[in-house]
Amino acid sequence: MLVSVIIPAHNCEGRIEEAVESVVHERDAARLEIVIVEDGSTDSTLEVCERLQKKHPDLVKVLRHPKGANKGAGASRNFGIEMSRGELVCFLDADDYWLPGRLDVAPKILAEKPEVDGVYEPVEVVFEETASEADRRATLELFSVRPGRKPEEVLEEVLFGKAWHMGGILLRRRAFDLAGVFPEIRETGEDTHLWIRLAAVCRLVEGEIGKPVAAYRRHGSNTWVPETHPDQFHIYWDLCRWAEENLEDRAKRRAVRERLICSVSGFPVHGVARETARRVRRAAGIARAFPRVLGHWSFYKCLRRILCLHPLWQKLKHRRHR
Repeated sequence: MLVSVIIPAHNCEGRIEEAVESVVHERDAARLEIVIVEDGSTDSTLEVCERLQKKHPDLVKVLRHPKGANKGAGASRNFGIEMSRGELVCFLDADDYWLPGRLDVAPKILAEKPEVDGVYEPVEVVFEETASEADRRATLELFSVRPGRKPEEVLEEVLFGKAWHMGGILLRRRAFDLAGVFPEIRETGEDTHLWIRLAAVCRLVEGEIGKPVAAYRRHGSNTWVPETHPDQFHIYWDLCRWAEENLEDRAKRRAVRERLICSVSGFPVHGVARETARRVRRAAGIARAFPRVLGHWSFYKCLRRILCLHPLWQKLKHRRHR
């Protein structure tokens, strides 16, 4: 099966070549096509991409948005999906890279199990010198779903536990028919939006969970975004609306609502957050009687402000950041 590797590229002249070459090194493990979507860079990224295309004409294809526009990572990945040919699709950011053996396991699982829609594997975090101390303290050293999760347990894992990263998932093309594609927004976390939808409607299984298959760079240009950031709230609010409209499973809809409550309250996503979400969920039944009032985002904004002033929240916040 042909594997399409989608790489959005924006102002990454110093890193894109390493990313592409790390994929080229895996050409013996599977049939590959590398689709680079140059996203309106203002440095020499386009020239580097064109040079890579000339160096590997049988593998690399460089695309651009109409008029060389800059449309963001989500739109670039969607364009790459549309223009690629592979039955299997995976992603790699231009400042990250694959590790040896990236395609040793996942393609075989998908070839042997036609009922499976995707395979996830761990991704390690590599901190560069420009990464801040706060970033180092807050970021996981390994992005990975806990071993042994069943497909029906993956949604809970992605919402409240650890999760996969962009470079560690391989999908059948049909997965996008089931879950849709990336939201074309400028907010942080557009990939999170898709991962949760995939976990909710697709059958996803673990691959080689014991070792990382890709490296995720942390540097000054991609700093950690806290759970209380407004962008994160908008992502989970939109996911909650999507779940109410598209998910028949009540437990899954409830799990997405709980995750929204965690984002609104600012609590960490485990321990006290789950208990808080369960208690608030009982009161959330009132929202069904007053959808125009409590369903409006300003209600959640007010609730968040109230919680931020609550002494208990302040104590928990202090303990979390010590």
